[in-house]
Amino acid sequence: MAPSTSSTGPAIGEFAVLTLTGHTIAASDSYKEILNAARSVRKANESGLVDDSRTCEFCGKVCDRPSTLKTHLNSHTGVRPHACTVPGCGRQFTVLSNMYRHAKVCAAQRAREMRRAAAAAARR
Repeated sequence: MAPSTSSTGPAIGEFAVLTLTGHTIAASDSYKEILNAARSVRKANESGLVDDSRTCEFCGKVCDRPSTLKTHLNSHTGVRPHACTVPGCGRQFTVLSNMYRHAKVCAAQRAREMRRAAAAAARR
């Protein structure tokens, strides 16, 4: 069974992806259908329909720009180039925005810990 090609969009609460070959992959499609659609994307890449400088060599995902591909490749290679900037944390991330989000929470948590420690020391 081929991925659905209906002109109507997904129902509310569902998602769908339009492939390079014009197929729509809905959340309800089977894993086999999704794999077949991914293979068709790879075939389109191999035939030169897509710029290879934006295509993942591991999974065939086509990114909007080379910088997005570079970030995406980190998920395959395990490279975590972005370390938390909060002293003493050292947690690392593949995506810069994830590090920024973590650092906000981490800094707030460290500040609470410091206030608690100072309050406990003042009571002694």
